[in-house]
Amino acid sequence: MITSLAFDNENSIYAWAQGDFGYLTYMEPYGLFFKSLVPKIPQDHINFGIIFNILALDQKVIFHSREALFIYQNDTIQVLKTGKKIRGIFNVNGQIFVQDEEHIFLFKQDQLLTYSGGEGFKDFEIKFMIPFKKDGILVGTYQNGLYIFHDGIASPMKVSSFENFTVCKILNGHLRRNGNIAIGTSERGVCIFNDDGIL
Repeated sequence: MITSLAFDNENSIYAWAQGDFGYLTYMEPYGLFFKSLVPKIPQDHINFGIIFNILALDQKVIFHSREALFIYQNDTIQVLKTGKKIRGIFNVNGQIFVQDEEHIFLFKQDQLLTYSGGEGFKDFEIKFMIPFKKDGILVGTYQNGLYIFHDGIASPMKVSSFENFTVCKILNGHLRRNGNIAIGTSERGVCIFNDDGIL
């Protein structure tokens, strides 16, 4: 069973399925088949558990497990760890943010750099990070509501005519083409509003 999928700019399909991850490729005369990347992982990192998310970027693919990030590039895999359980990875206009149990990191030049202000989310489970207005980031947390993150400072965001997002727990969020924000919740379905918080 495949539970994580991602597509790159060349329409390659990357996937995780039942303890294995890799990509789907076409080969005559067999057709489409799964090519595992696990043999490329260093042996001391082979017990990676579940791959929760996959980000396909221009030149690399990032596979996210709780234990580590596996970066596939140039037919090799680099393993990055934070020393803590990794909660999530998020792509915000090409910038990759990583949340573990204590910090938020920026993935840059194949390194994880501590992101200023990220420690304020230590006790929050981030479900999404998306661009917000000019230079900000909208952060959706599972049971602590919405925050606008700008220059290392996080400020709560309120949505008019809607009950607290700490009651209707956030599951995911998406920036629509018209600039509106769509948020999926556990109790109230999908909430759609503009960047001023108006439904």
